[in-house]
Amino acid sequence: MVARSLHVRDRNLVLTAVPPDEYERLLPFLHPMSLEENQVLIEPYKPIRSVYFPYAGAIALVMPGEGAQYLEAGMVGNEGVAGVCLALGSDRAPMRALAQTRIHGLKMTAAAFRAEMNRNGALAAAARRYAQGYMVMLSQGLVCMRSHRIEQRCSRWLLMLHDRVGAESFQLTHQALAHMLGVRRATVSEVAERLQVRGLVRYQRGEMTIVDRVGLERGACECYQIVRSELTRLLSLPASRRRDTSAEKAVV
Repeated sequence: MVARSLHVRDRNLVLTAVPPDEYERLLPFLHPMSLEENQVLIEPYKPIRSVYFPYAGAIALVMPGEGAQYLEAGMVGNEGVAGVCLALGSDRAPMRALAQTRIHGLKMTAAAFRAEMNRNGALAAAARRYAQGYMVMLSQGLVCMRSHRIEQRCSRWLLMLHDRVGAESFQLTHQALAHMLGVRRATVSEVAERLQVRGLVRYQRGEMTIVDRVGLERGACECYQIVRSELTRLLSLPASRRRDTSAEKAVV
């Protein structure tokens, strides 16, 4: 089992990879953001205007399906950046990005981010490294949707969210989870009830609490650990590259 380390309070792990002197140069281009639940950041196949570096909370990535339905593709928290396809030379993405929870962090205009990618400095290297994990997450999510039972998928999604919010309890309605998983609300309610009976989670009035994380991991499909291990590997930084984040905190 991989140690729970993706969430680091008041940090974004992509920005943490940038040395202090280079980060100081980036400060004028980084702007505070505070997003409400369900706020849409990126629309499918429309130009990306900004990229987002969360400190806390989770951004859901969903793919358009039949009609007005969207299906889960992945999630971005303080381990990454929403809009990272700009690092690969594209100005748009095939999925919608929206705030799964309340979020705070930093954002940068697409133009400034592209300029940084062209500089090929530390931010570009970190963003491209994260982009590899991002692609693994999207690909594995599609495999999961086709291959695994709804209870396994639900457990995986709850673990992903738990990793990124940095708290044992978080706001999450059955309707929102059903929307992410592409199933009926009644199906999610049945699954959540089974997880609660087994003592893995507690759900009350729109608040989900992870009670037994180890048990939840055992019930999730292997997709969770595959993606988590890859992100952990790609985002592991040598001690010499870690820095005091007081400057980051000053921005927000």
